Amino acid sequence: EPDDLYLLCSDGLTDMVDDVELSEILSDQHTDLATACRMLVDAANENGGSDNISVVLARVRDSDAAPPRIEMHGLTDVGRKRSRNEDHIAVDSEFGVAIVADGMGGCNAGEIASEMAVKIIIEALRSGSVDSIGIETIDSEIAYEPDEEDEYTEIVRNMDVGSWVEFYHVDGSTTRARLTWTSPVTGRYLFTDRKGMKVADATVHGLAVELKRGSVSIIEDVPLFDRIIGTMKEHLHADGMAAH
Repeated sequence: EPDDLYLLCSDGLTDMVDDVELSEILSDQHTDLATACRMLVDAANENGGSDNISVVLARVRDSDAAPPRIEMHGLTDVGRKRSRNEDHIAVDSEFGVAIVADGMGGCNAGEIASEMAVKIIIEALRSGSVDSIGIETIDSEIAYEPDEEDEYTEIVRNMDVGSWVEFYHVDGSTTRARLTWTSPVTGRYLFTDRKGMKVADATVHGLAVELKRGSVSIIEDVPLFDRIIGTMKEHLHADGMAAH
């Protein structure tokens, strides 16, 4: 129906802004979608901004037209806690296409995954005889393609089980972890701490992205204690496998 308003968003908005506040903003700015998007993002940030925030609003202008005329506006924001924006959005008012792809929860190369999701959906739409649709993407630049091979992917591929790395977090803290296992099926790398607890897992290209950004580094001179602990775990694992 004319003036129907639709909200498409990531949980970076809904986790920070309750239904009452959402309703008030949308009611007050029903016809000004740009202002409404900005106010929603600002409200999420004022309430903590713990995640990336992505919002798309769509308002039906003329439901009798073919296709219906729909006004759209989108906005995505890094928030206050994350170091980068891993969300990706795309809007096209003329053809009524809106996409919000939430980043992968802070995982390695989360923004690449969301970018790929948008591209796949767009390609699927275009393969359905809508090749003329011009999609306007917002914050769409990708610093590193998932299939790119360079010195960083070579470094990752040359890592041996037992290698130690250091992860650098947004709050300035660091976590030291050991490459414990690589999957022969998926190629994922599993990292654990000294206690054997999982710290992270990543693909080759995902880890290469983090190396390139400087958010993880390979420790060349591993302390003797860490080497001993790693060696002991390898022997225990081998003994356990032999027992079976």
